[in-house]
Amino acid sequence: MGRRVSQQEVDQLLTNNPKAKFWVDQLNSRHTKIYAGRDLIRYCEFHHKTPEELLDIKRHQKDSDAEKLLDEFAAAETFTKNMVARIVKYVRSFYSHNYLDLSRKAGRKAVKVKVKPYYTPSPEDLRALEEVCGSLRDQALIRLLTSGLRRGSIPFLTWGNIWKELFDEYGRLKWDGKTPIHISLMSLELKGSGNRNYNGVEQHTFLHPSAVRSLLRLKAFYEREKKVQVQPKFPLIPTRRKYEGQFTALAEGEVGKLIARISHRADLHLSPHDIRRYVQTELEEARVPANWIKKILGHKLRGEENPYSRPKIEKLRQAFITAIPYLDYTQRTDLVGVSSDVEKLQEELAEIKSYRDMWFKRYKEEREMRIDLLNEIPKIGERLAKQQTEIEELKKKNP
Repeated sequence: MGRRVSQQEVDQLLTNNPKAKFWVDQLNSRHTKIYAGRDLIRYCEFHHKTPEELLDIKRHQKDSDAEKLLDEFAAAETFTKNMVARIVKYVRSFYSHNYLDLSRKAGRKAVKVKVKPYYTPSPEDLRALEEVCGSLRDQALIRLLTSGLRRGSIPFLTWGNIWKELFDEYGRLKWDGKTPIHISLMSLELKGSGNRNYNGVEQHTFLHPSAVRSLLRLKAFYEREKKVQVQPKFPLIPTRRKYEGQFTALAEGEVGKLIARISHRADLHLSPHDIRRYVQTELEEARVPANWIKKILGHKLRGEENPYSRPKIEKLRQAFITAIPYLDYTQRTDLVGVSSDVEKLQEELAEIKSYRDMWFKRYKEEREMRIDLLNEIPKIGERLAKQQTEIEELKKKNP
């Protein structure tokens, strides 16, 4: 596995090596820069060389010497296969940003493997996560992720994203308890700065009612227990402790670690992206149009689709409302089981109706027979009276 590289060592490397600093400054996000600096240190320690010495080997020695060093590192078993693949990627990037390209075959032995297959959690899995949550914040985070948000977007979210739909101008709650709350995120909040492929991409998702109620409980907890006034600039998912006198947003890496810890307690192996996969699956099951799902999840539309697919926010909200019975795992049971139960009940109801119709037919026939008998009684009485008079007349004639 190798040793753990501290942030202080990364800062020292960048201070002492201008070429390494130039390379790291060109990378996209803060987390990428941290990982790149740590992996470059690991590679340098493996070969007992500095970044400048690695570049000099490529410049002044044989062209194949730098490639041999990379192949030697890829063939070693010092690190896991995934870590080796990542380090090889960053080393190649370090060379290319300093205008030195390694051959394509260099480091080919470092083939990245999947840690686990793709998995889409069920509503029962998500309910199991909630049962082992250690705090209101953990519960709010899980419900927030079931709105299709990326874990990288969580640090950008503040109460200002949902304040106008929840509260009036005086800060009093005006939400009706049923309407999904709209969240709009731009490309910077989706993929960070520097990713030109996502310029202009937006995400328009919604918080289902149970997620909103969980966030309101979290807000009340921080105001009551932490003695802090929650304002629009306050993080939606804050840290548990103050940093430099104030609560900060939960970092992207901490979101993944927190979900991993919670899922481990529930004997599951889930990541934030697994929950995002659950959201897309349930939206598809709710028959939401494919392009609208991309808008809700913040996916990039294809070139020919992008200029034409422009659904209004209220139409997206109505589509999301139809999907709430699928997405809200807190109130949802297994729809497959429910549908089978409904079919059984329908069969039983049909059988009961057939018995009812049969007995009603019999009752109708018996009722008609009784009516006929009741109608025959006066006629029988008349015949008896007529026979009685005839008998009396015969007695008079024949005494």
